[in-house]
Amino acid sequence: MTADRVPLVSILIPCYNAEKWVGEAIQSALDQTYRNIEVIVVDDGSSDGSLEVIKSFGDRIRWETGPNRGANAARNRLLELSRGEWLQYLDADDILLPAKVQRQIDAVQQGSADLVVSPGLNEHGCITQWGPGEDPWERLISARLGNTIANLWRSAAVRQCGGWKKDQPCAQEAELMVRMLKAGCQVHYVAEALAVARGVNPKSVWRSNRYRRSVYRSRYVLDAIRFLAQGGMLTPARRKAGGMALYKCAQDLWGIGHPYWKEVLMDARSVDNDLARSLRSVWFRHGVLYSLFGFRVTQLISRLNLWLRRRYSSPSGQETQGATAAGVPSAGE
Repeated sequence: MTADRVPLVSILIPCYNAEKWVGEAIQSALDQTYRNIEVIVVDDGSSDGSLEVIKSFGDRIRWETGPNRGANAARNRLLELSRGEWLQYLDADDILLPAKVQRQIDAVQQGSADLVVSPGLNEHGCITQWGPGEDPWERLISARLGNTIANLWRSAAVRQCGGWKKDQPCAQEAELMVRMLKAGCQVHYVAEALAVARGVNPKSVWRSNRYRRSVYRSRYVLDAIRFLAQGGMLTPARRKAGGMALYKCAQDLWGIGHPYWKEVLMDARSVDNDLARSLRSVWFRHGVLYSLFGFRVTQLISRLNLWLRRRYSSPSGQETQGATAAGVPSAGE
């Protein structure tokens, strides 16, 4: 891409029952400092007032409505409607910072890339952090290769990989990125966090269904690991990342009492045959407990420790946020 080119960027917003938030999402798209954009909204059969909010933007956007088919079907329809060389997906309850598209387009003017990755923001601060020179496969397996709205996607690469998988209710962008990396797509990193995942929609499957979240994450991790192993590309760092990711999925499934945790834990051990050492290198005390007593006793002790911390360290009695609240030990545990 030469410096004098100004590629068209399609900002694509799927919407389902997001009347309270979709107006802010659309406005954040229209407020981009990068001006060569088109904003397209697909209303996925909303039963609230979302469509009226969408229509209120007039000819500043393009929009379409139809029956409810799910988020990925809506994203694929947006892909069909788009004309841009680059795609900026934006969930209807999230927002873009004004310089989001400009910063990422400026970065790829200097070279070639199929996916521009940035850290994201949520109500607690920066998430999905990643650094230049790090391995995209390792970061993707560790759920740290950006996310749907933080990244900028080359349209041709997404189309070549078949678009979004319609029957994927969780970890949708990660599953797509696995296919993109398999196809040899190149990744470029921009260190600035430029999009905000607000987490305000209580109907989000990713946030509300821990079983699906863990199962579908374990599936894309195993898909990536198998591909790398078959190609002789499963380095020790990638193996460790895979074992840790699957171990976290097993933790979450155990936490909700689902028996599938046993199968996922077996997968973690088969991916990383020295899982206990890997655990000790990240969460020392947790890893020691796992080495001495095994998985179930370690989870029980960790749950007791978490209860004690909530009981005696939190004046409000509210649940600790972040990784610890999900049953994952904080660093050093």
